[in-house]
Amino acid sequence: MKKVIILGSGISGLAAAHWLHKAGIDFTILESRSVPGGSIRTEREGGYLFDFGPNSGLETTPFIREMVTDLGLDNEMIYANEASNKRYILKNGELLPLPMSVGGFLKTKLFSLRGKLRVLKEPFVGKSSDGYNQSLGEFVTRRLGKEFLENVIDPFVSGVFAGDPMKLSVKSAFPKLYRLEEVYGGLVKGMIGGAKERKAAKKRNEESKQSAKMFSFRSGLGVLPEKIVSQFPDKVVYNSRVKKISKTDGGWSVVYEKISSHAEINGAEKSGGEQAGDERVSKRAEINGAEKSGGEQAGDERVSKRAEIDGAEIRREEITVECSVLLSTLPAHDSAGVFEEFDPVLAQHFREIYHPPVKVLFVAFNRSDIGRALDGFGFLIPGKEKKIFLGAIWSSVIFENRCGDDRAAFTIFIGGAKNPDVFSRYGDRLDEEVISEFKKIMKIEKEPVFRKSVMWERAIPQYNLGYNLHDEYFEKTESENPGLFFSGNYRGGISIGDCFKNSKPTAEKIIEFLKK
Repeated sequence: MKKVIILGSGISGLAAAHWLHKAGIDFTILESRSVPGGSIRTEREGGYLFDFGPNSGLETTPFIREMVTDLGLDNEMIYANEASNKRYILKNGELLPLPMSVGGFLKTKLFSLRGKLRVLKEPFVGKSSDGYNQSLGEFVTRRLGKEFLENVIDPFVSGVFAGDPMKLSVKSAFPKLYRLEEVYGGLVKGMIGGAKERKAAKKRNEESKQSAKMFSFRSGLGVLPEKIVSQFPDKVVYNSRVKKISKTDGGWSVVYEKISSHAEINGAEKSGGEQAGDERVSKRAEINGAEKSGGEQAGDERVSKRAEIDGAEIRREEITVECSVLLSTLPAHDSAGVFEEFDPVLAQHFREIYHPPVKVLFVAFNRSDIGRALDGFGFLIPGKEKKIFLGAIWSSVIFENRCGDDRAAFTIFIGGAKNPDVFSRYGDRLDEEVISEFKKIMKIEKEPVFRKSVMWERAIPQYNLGYNLHDEYFEKTESENPGLFFSGNYRGGISIGDCFKNSKPTAEKIIEFLKK
């Protein structure tokens, strides 16, 4: 029996695996794709480097630097250029800088005089007792006013969560923001009164998301999962889709389907299909008409099947393995089917976590064709502007080596919880329409010299109203089933920094459990 099986090789699973490996704990990772990293996906093509998943991380926990050092990546790690500290918001077709000081706030055209006065009333607004039943939108409107919600929070939430502030739970999605009111009575009071807490966090080498440094790597974020896996390449089983799990007398049983072929399966020519994690790529493969050949092999229970992918013979084996500890880091939407037989109520909780569709469009232009200064991180678009896309980051401004010096590279985000039907409304015209809008905002007349896109059918988990009921059930399931652990971006935060921060305590719980 294996000690630990980890489901999924996204950053949550790999980070936990790193700490277990460091502690000398044996484990196996089951990954449905042919590469590690989950939503982290770095590509290089035509002199461009682009990330189609997260583009960067925030160094909010010392665990990040510790792992980077463990992996020998200190010289590869890079921080965002200083120019990227400037953020823009689109208002009436004009890009306005987000004010970062009191003076900037008083001068900005983002808010009317009435809107500014409403923000200044915040210290005198009372507390709410709504707790988990209060949306971020309601919280912000009550404390800071409607203009602040529409012009700052709405685009911010679209950029971070691809979400809807009127649906996100403030206590679940932004617990630190909620805590400022709960503990100190307000946001301004909390910023003043929380100075001691921030000093204590500094001593622990922890940073708030507002002050943490933004990082990536010279070769993109994809180098991180690659380097982690290079420590234990034989412990990752690729092309293995988990079908179900069950409890045994000594631990856990996992049934998965292992797919193998003489040709690389994910390299087969496709057209409009999906891969694990619901990443739609311009490829397609079919596995049908599989013929059972039956049989078992020592150690694992196996059922073999054969089929063909575009003429290449493939083999499908249904394998059953057992373990003492099961750590599931699968996305919530994939977890539903895996845990359906074990606990239908648990599966339903997974199923109810909404993941909106998001398309990521990478474009590059000749730098000389851009009519405005590239002096910031990028821009976000409030919903009331009625644009087709959510916003864009200026990739080649934030980090170097994203394109040649004579080019400028951008990453545009489309869809999200507030505009999920944009894909059906525009169909094949979508990219052209988005690029047209983007060019007007950026004062560009020429066409892009490079473009590439990826569609994430189910992108970021939404910590919407009622999310706390899901999290409570996950905790209940873990407490009632020793040796079962859940981790991933649907718990404790969606960012890379959050996943890192949660990975070490999870690994420590597993190590402690194995000592019993």
